[in-house]
Amino acid sequence: MKKQLFGIAAAIGVASLISIFSARRIEAQYSSPVKVVNTTSAPAIASIMDDPGRIPYQATSTGPCPSASGLHCEFNFPAVPAGHRLVVQQVAVELVYNGTPQSLAAEVLSETGAILGGLVPPITPFFTTYSQPVKAVVDGGHSLSVRAFTSVALFQSGQVTVSGYLLDCAAAPCAPFAP
Repeated sequence: MKKQLFGIAAAIGVASLISIFSARRIEAQYSSPVKVVNTTSAPAIASIMDDPGRIPYQATSTGPCPSASGLHCEFNFPAVPAGHRLVVQQVAVELVYNGTPQSLAAEVLSETGAILGGLVPPITPFFTTYSQPVKAVVDGGHSLSVRAFTSVALFQSGQVTVSGYLLDCAAAPCAPFAP
């Protein structure tokens, strides 16, 4: 009798070990996968919910440097649409020039010539690429430009990309901006 009880206990022990170390079926723990499909009539939300009227913005101005003297390059951007405000957060600049400039600077300007932000590019021979955060605001109907300048006539060409966001002042009133 003891042998039978010992055999039954051993069988229960082996079955317990097998059930502990064997793979379990866990499909019941997961729900079926959810597939979200957005249509053109119900697109995905692509804006910040807490900031109504915020529209991503990026514009690039390229071409040869317009300065006949070669002392500066000025890159002009289109006017901000009426009823909007452009908030510039980043300016990326690529400049090509002959030789190595002794000094190099750049600034973000309003259409009236007011300096909205300064940039500090690295001085390298023949080519400079840099990106810098900037905080500049341009109201609707006005435009901005970026000007790079040096003390020696070296500029050949360049490209400037301005990025940030537009605020739709009709969706959420644009608060007065103090520089």
